[in-house]
Amino acid sequence: MTFLYQSANKRFALVASVYAILGGIGLALAIPPGYASPVFPASGFALAVLLRFGVRSASAVWLGSMLLNSVLAVTQGQFGVTSVIIAAGIGIGAALQAAAGWALLHKSWDAGGDTLESEREVIRFLLLGGPVACVVSASCGVSSLLAFGIIAAPEYAFAWWNWYVGDTLGVLLFAPLTVALFGRREMAWADRTRVLSVVMPAVLMVAAAAFYISSRWEARQQQTELASRGDAFGDLLNATLVGHREALASMARFVEVARDVEEERFGHFATGILDEHPEIFALSFNPLVTDARRNAFEAEMSAGGAPFRITERGSDGTLVPAARRPEYVTVAQIAPLETNRRALGFDIASEPSRLDAIRRARESRAPAATAPLVLVQDSRNHSGLLALSPAWRRDVHGEVRQGEDALIGFAVAVIKVDEMVVRALAGSLTSDLVLRVSDPEAGDEVLFESAPAENAASAANALHWQTELMMMDRVWRLDVVPTPRYLAAHRPWVAWGVGVISVLLATLVQLLILGMLGRTATIRRKVDEQTVELLSKSRALQQSEARYRSVVTSVKEVIFQVDADGRLSYLNPAWGELSGLRPDTCIGRDLQDFLPAADRARVGAALTQLFSGERHTLHLRARLQHTNGSHRWIELDLQRTLSDAVDDRGASGLISDVTERVIADNRLKASEERLRMTLENTPNVAVQWIDSEDGRIVYWNSAAERLYGWSAGDAIGKTPGEMFAGTDIDAQMAEQVDAGGYDGSGCVPLECELPTRKGRRIWVVSTLFSISGNDGGAPIVVRMDVDITERKAGEARLAAYQRELEALVESRTAELVRTEARASAILNSSADGVFGLDREGRIVFVNEAACTMLGYSQQQLLGEDAHARLQHSQHDGSRYPRDASPIVSALTDGESARVDGEVFWRADGRSIPIMYAVHPLRSAQDAEGVVVSFVDMSAQRAISQAKERALLEAETLARMRSE
Repeated sequence: MTFLYQSANKRFALVASVYAILGGIGLALAIPPGYASPVFPASGFALAVLLRFGVRSASAVWLGSMLLNSVLAVTQGQFGVTSVIIAAGIGIGAALQAAAGWALLHKSWDAGGDTLESEREVIRFLLLGGPVACVVSASCGVSSLLAFGIIAAPEYAFAWWNWYVGDTLGVLLFAPLTVALFGRREMAWADRTRVLSVVMPAVLMVAAAAFYISSRWEARQQQTELASRGDAFGDLLNATLVGHREALASMARFVEVARDVEEERFGHFATGILDEHPEIFALSFNPLVTDARRNAFEAEMSAGGAPFRITERGSDGTLVPAARRPEYVTVAQIAPLETNRRALGFDIASEPSRLDAIRRARESRAPAATAPLVLVQDSRNHSGLLALSPAWRRDVHGEVRQGEDALIGFAVAVIKVDEMVVRALAGSLTSDLVLRVSDPEAGDEVLFESAPAENAASAANALHWQTELMMMDRVWRLDVVPTPRYLAAHRPWVAWGVGVISVLLATLVQLLILGMLGRTATIRRKVDEQTVELLSKSRALQQSEARYRSVVTSVKEVIFQVDADGRLSYLNPAWGELSGLRPDTCIGRDLQDFLPAADRARVGAALTQLFSGERHTLHLRARLQHTNGSHRWIELDLQRTLSDAVDDRGASGLISDVTERVIADNRLKASEERLRMTLENTPNVAVQWIDSEDGRIVYWNSAAERLYGWSAGDAIGKTPGEMFAGTDIDAQMAEQVDAGGYDGSGCVPLECELPTRKGRRIWVVSTLFSISGNDGGAPIVVRMDVDITERKAGEARLAAYQRELEALVESRTAELVRTEARASAILNSSADGVFGLDREGRIVFVNEAACTMLGYSQQQLLGEDAHARLQHSQHDGSRYPRDASPIVSALTDGESARVDGEVFWRADGRSIPIMYAVHPLRSAQDAEGVVVSFVDMSAQRAISQAKERALLEAETLARMRSE
């Protein structure tokens, strides 16, 4: 770098400028949202500058950092006093971090560690300058952002970690590279600088490409995920809007067919739509009234009782009589009435936005919607809209009549947008996304927003999804914007991780280059140190020999040597404990002198074979006489020692005390013999022992001979598969042993059918387990078979009986289902309402006609108390005592009854006049409940009342004529 040889002032300016440029490169690698940059090169450059030029260069680092962050604030449009203070705080952290790295490294650096010739020096340099020192800048910088509210407290840990990792990787990668560039003209760095200048740019280009590709891929993944969430919201809202269009169209057809829209009929029809679409605030019928018919229309509407006037909003927002105009579109009928009574008589054509929707619907003969407006009946002034569908007078062919009087009026749906969206997206709205519904045709007025606009993430994060919704003839826009919480949960970890891994790999390549090339210089210096090293090794060898002698004298086994004549030439101290004799008193004596007479010949013959060359090693067991008169079992392990001198030939080895092991072996053999005798005398259990290595039978008891017909001589040496030809017994046994294990813990029962010697097939239950000896050999698999042929035959007979019983139950069940289906069909085909009660008066069945007349679903009635639900009051609203009800009486006394003149109460709170009959439902012993059948008498009552009115009118006319 040219500024190595510049004056102090120029160097100061260049350091600050280069730091700012490298910092800008690091920030350019940031991945929105979250600005997660995998590496910050400026941190490594700052550390190298301070190690090269001294700690005074920290001021240039501070200036470069402050310049970088100030420019960043300007580009983001946030430059001000606060941004300058934050930039200064971040700069202090960067300068202190570089100074901390200098403080940790400068002593070893000044003492010759600046060459970084060994991996240890490189690792120490990277560890102290990177992970250790980089705590400073992350703590200062993130704390400054937190103090001024740039980040929230929950984001502190992630921001700190992101900052720390970026600075650390910047030091790991760029600090050694900068040091190499600074020292490129020095002998220690010349070769390494040439290699690094070729290799590292290529490595960095590959790392940058990998980071860019992964970041772009992850950005697309984030946008795709957001679009998927947005499509789901859009589908739900579109489904709701389509439902509104269909409901409004059905209301318009009702008006066209009904012609005379009475309040009761309109309310009944509208209630069904409102129940199906609870998001609709109100439904109304607004007839087209000409000015010539205004007085007559107001008189007709007032005939029902309350005075009716066509109104409009006054200048103060109150409702006043409407001014004279050629036409009015006034609210004549509305449901629900009580909450919307204030809107009756309002002329929706008196307001421009409503009038515009009327015009569009009239011209297009299709539904139209208003711009957002304040509803007349809403005292809270919530934003809503009107959806209008024109109703026309049609000819017999269903075509719209021609003429000015073809338009009857409008079916109008009153919709509160916020409630509509909340209901449509019930269960789908989440706090991590902000949903905004707006009307572009109304100046982008926001109709609904799931959260305040400040909760949405900054537009710089580039995540945003948008689509259009058709509200009648208006085009709405749906925007989905992520919140900071959503962005925090969907951070771009893949791209960040790829960047970090790429930088770490580049650092590893750099470390290998520095280490390998630095090792060459190290080897030269080590040549001069080899003499000292040889002397050191000689001393170490002497110490090792001393340690060996210490080990030999301290072990519990006897270490000994004998010459070619079998005389002892060396014994370690363990001999004294084994024999009761001091080792020095036994040197020169024959080894056989310490053995009983019965073992001397065998041991002597073995030693002769060893020294003659027939054997090179010797391993045998014998007894040793102790001075206390006892015998100890020992194992001799000897190996012949070869020497060019004949006199030096002999053997050396170990003598181990195995007395306890011999006793244990003898006990085990006795136990095995007892087990063999027990199995042999077991009369009803066929026992076989099978070698787990080759799978051949090694034991076959007498019970097995009786069960299968083969003698032990026939069976031993064969595999079970050879004995029981035509079966897969070998595979089954292998599977059992694998499941049970060879440790004796698994005893796996198996039922199988096997042939006997005479050809008869029998069923046996086999239990397999393995036993292991203490000799380290392969375990023995023990197979124990018990004849279960008779039991299997009994089980087969029992299974046949069970199948017959299941078939009988299945046929009876099918017959019962058919009977119930026929009964249900008969009940549902009846035009009369029918329901049944149990002993407590609860409804246990009800047909469809009853549900229709009462306005309930079957689920709403089943299990309910019939009197409390349907017969709780008289027709005048007074209480109907339970004990006065004929239905309740039939439950208690079991008598039938037929009743007329009473009422049942519907789900909507209205009563219907009925005539009903109640019959007890009896079993063989007692009454189980009652069956009630009833008929809606509303039509008959209306006809009767009409006849009475006609008769009264006739009588009145007759009297008038007579007068």
